[in-house]
Amino acid sequence: MENTKINLSRKWRSSTFDGVIGQDLSLKMLKNSLYAGLYFPVYLFAGQRGCGKTTTARVFAAALNCRKLPLFQQVPTSACIPCGTCDSCAAMATGKHPDFIEIDAASNTGVDNIRNVIEAATLLPLMGCKKIYLIDEAHMLSRAAFNALLKILEEPPQTTLFILATTDQDKILDTVRSRCFKLFFNAIASDALVALLERVCVAESIPYEVEGLRHIADHAQGSARDALNTLEQVRFAKDVVDKNAVLQALGHIDDVCLIALLQEVYQGNVQQFLLLWRTYGMDHASVTVVWHRLVVLSRILIWTRHGVTTLDIAPTAQLHTVSMSLPFLSSLMEGLYRAEQYFLHSALPHGMLETVLLQLCIEQQKGRIVQGDATDTRAAIAHVSVNNSAVVETHTVENKPQKELVLWDIVLERLIANKDPHIHSILSQASVREHHAERKTMVLEFPEHLSFFSDILVSTKPSWYAAVSAVYGDVVVDICFVKGKISDENSHEVKSRPSVKITAVKELQKQKEHINLKTSSITRQRVTSTAVRGVPIDVADSKKWPKTAMVLAAFPGTVRMLKEVQS
Repeated sequence: MENTKINLSRKWRSSTFDGVIGQDLSLKMLKNSLYAGLYFPVYLFAGQRGCGKTTTARVFAAALNCRKLPLFQQVPTSACIPCGTCDSCAAMATGKHPDFIEIDAASNTGVDNIRNVIEAATLLPLMGCKKIYLIDEAHMLSRAAFNALLKILEEPPQTTLFILATTDQDKILDTVRSRCFKLFFNAIASDALVALLERVCVAESIPYEVEGLRHIADHAQGSARDALNTLEQVRFAKDVVDKNAVLQALGHIDDVCLIALLQEVYQGNVQQFLLLWRTYGMDHASVTVVWHRLVVLSRILIWTRHGVTTLDIAPTAQLHTVSMSLPFLSSLMEGLYRAEQYFLHSALPHGMLETVLLQLCIEQQKGRIVQGDATDTRAAIAHVSVNNSAVVETHTVENKPQKELVLWDIVLERLIANKDPHIHSILSQASVREHHAERKTMVLEFPEHLSFFSDILVSTKPSWYAAVSAVYGDVVVDICFVKGKISDENSHEVKSRPSVKITAVKELQKQKEHINLKTSSITRQRVTSTAVRGVPIDVADSKKWPKTAMVLAAFPGTVRMLKEVQS
């Protein structure tokens, strides 16, 4: 009758080794220690919350003083320890064993408390053969208390044994850890937690669905205590422990809803995104859990996109049908990680999450508008190339390299329109060596003397990749540096781009002036108006102008000497 008055996590706390789940290696070492009769003076049980550290310590203490221990050491299969029937095991079950002392280090952190332990540890056990001290949350002890423990931990009385349990072993002094036999308790796997919850539901007559229990196990994050407490919470909230009941009780949002929300962000549909935000009640959900789940889902979708299964969630048909691009998922994860510190300290975390997703949605909307313009431009290129096929054939052997040349010129024009002359000057010397539309790959080739720009190309990739993806689509760009002039037969482009004169390009240039390059042309006019002043410098003599020749090698152009104006 007494068991029915306590909660599930206490009621289902194991009193035997077989009842501890998910810690097979640690239990095996403890059983072998009992069988061999070899004990360490100090044990350190380290692991996350709710994974069985304190429970295992109590079971191990009961087994040390169990009356059937000698029988177990002779024939392990003939006896189960702790037996639960002898007077020592009965005293442990009621919490009245005189030789088992459990200390909460969070409440007894000072030196005086440790001195009392040291004095009592010298006394002989009353009922069993060992006196066991369990110091729970040992990392809460002060440095002075740890130093006071050092001597007795190194050479305790033969009848005394210490067990330190902690969730943060890094806070325990190295001098203490070096005196311990360390056992690490891992987070309990989700399948083991689901099996435990099923046994509890059957024994307690709780209606359930396996999917609901799986959501509880995922939320518990490897903690059996958290899983049992959540089960009891849902049990009192709903008649059946199913998926919807768990989501409502925890304030979570279903993955299906989150994926639908991300789909609207990916499509750049701001209105529909805001409607779904209100429909799913995002302002009332556990925003921290939603933030974390968005990061996990983005990672899962990236893995699933490349055919790699993950441990977080089993691949489903719905995940395989999600068609979000890799740059978008990467940008989503990067945006969430970048804003995480602000999110954790925000007074309105729901608004912070909404802002991050809304900004990404607006960027996608702008990107799709640009993509649409690029599609129209590529169609114009194809149309002009067909009408002027005779002219193109007079300048190149096949049409494909010339088309790649025109596409790359569009990329450079976009960089000029973005007012990024530094990146434009670097990429203007690149060659599109390979471009596979089906495989979505692309190789940019640079002269070897530009290799010192590699770090700049990597750090500024978000700015110039937007122009590349707007013309070529979502491609994986590889960068290489080669010796000599870039002009081999596999390249889609030649070094001397300015010398190529094609009627098709001229026609395209006229069309682009009416579309979206007015700002670019105005910028070029301003640059030209300030650059034509002065007398051109003859830099053929590199010895006379060494620094100027070096600059022109990296940034092609014309250098002019300006005359001083005397006031």
